[in-house]
Amino acid sequence: MSDKPVLEIRNLRKVYSRDLFKKKQVVIDDLSCRFLDGQCTALMGHNGAGKTTTIRMIFGLINPDKGEILYRGKGLTLDDKRRIGYMPEINKLPPNLTCEEILKHQLRVYDPAHLKKREHKDAIEEKLREIDLWEHRSKRVGKLSKGMGRRLTWAQATIHKPELIILDEP
Repeated sequence: MSDKPVLEIRNLRKVYSRDLFKKKQVVIDDLSCRFLDGQCTALMGHNGAGKTTTIRMIFGLINPDKGEILYRGKGLTLDDKRRIGYMPEINKLPPNLTCEEILKHQLRVYDPAHLKKREHKDAIEEKLREIDLWEHRSKRVGKLSKGMGRRLTWAQATIHKPELIILDEP
């Protein structure tokens, strides 16, 4: 295990000013933290503390007003983001797709160059068996129970064997 961080956040700041008549809201002010190989690290705070905002900045969905996010010592690239698995607080899976289709799409996006079509098929079967959804592989997501949906969301976050997994409100 190395003490060199996989992910490092330095002096992150985010301020929202949504309305001309409302005061600016500082959501994150000078956040610095490191996520090391082989360790579990938690961002803890009350509701509205900026945990999900931080995650959104890691993925580039929101730009920080100040600070930097580094992956293995360098600025985050699209390829780096493909090395991260993400499981949101709420299942956000398209209800009209099947379990297999969800995982097939995930592999196309997150592992486009590494696996051949046959290997993708094998990886999908292995993951669905691991989470005990193989018998439901052709079931539409909208027909799954909440627990089955959570397991499928976990499978989606981990099927591409990420180096880092981010769980929002696990």
